[in-house]
Amino acid sequence: MNVKYGSGFINGILYKDHVHFANQKVRDTHFIGVTEEQGDALARGHFAGILGLAFPQISVDGVLPPFDRLMEQQSLEQNVFSFYLSSESGSAGGVVTVGGTDSRFHHHDFRWLKVQSPMYWQVSMEDIVVNGKALGICGSEHCKVAIDTGTSLITGPTEGIRQLLHHIAVSRNCNNWEQLPEIEFKMKGGHKFKLAKEDYTFQFESMFGKHCVAGFMSLDVPQPRGPLWIFGDLFMRKYYTTFDRDHNRVGFAYSHHNAETKQIISELA
Repeated sequence: MNVKYGSGFINGILYKDHVHFANQKVRDTHFIGVTEEQGDALARGHFAGILGLAFPQISVDGVLPPFDRLMEQQSLEQNVFSFYLSSESGSAGGVVTVGGTDSRFHHHDFRWLKVQSPMYWQVSMEDIVVNGKALGICGSEHCKVAIDTGTSLITGPTEGIRQLLHHIAVSRNCNNWEQLPEIEFKMKGGHKFKLAKEDYTFQFESMFGKHCVAGFMSLDVPQPRGPLWIFGDLFMRKYYTTFDRDHNRVGFAYSHHNAETKQIISELA
């Protein structure tokens, strides 16, 4: 088997076995035993494997993904999985809940976006607004947006990212920190999701002093799957995210980031 990613590839052998996912036992499901890997993320990442949770339409060689196998077993009350991601650098990464949501990690109601194409968890964006100014990035066709835990940042087509960065212009030495604007993603259906400067930038110390970096990166996905924006962990650490296969929709609620959630994660880790 061969699987290509945005930053490399793996080769391996297809196996079948029982796999435990959270508190669920997925019986007789396929997985790849990796024999070769290439790519910076694979070489440097502190993880032992990748669990694909997208739709079976994009599964390599038509192999049924583990969550679809779990759905076949009819062992869940809801065919839903949800992610909470920590916002604290260096701490345990977060919590995945299988079969529902966990109210300890979010507040306010969920805002739901319909999946537009059952391949990725793909929704539609109308435009990006910076300090109240619509940038006109998507035009009349709307932008395709994939919600993906496997992507660290927010990525988009080169031209769209260039236009966005022109309006936020994060200074590397952080000297314009106070002037950095709020960003608003205007999604199809009227929902708006805001990111403050604290949400979309990274600050770190080096031997040369403090540095600031915007968490956006160009990634040109070719047609027909692209052009495609990807809302990765940067977005999902602010918004608790639930993926609903029963209704083919994605829900977002504001995440709790406080001492209580930190303690819960510490006990689960």
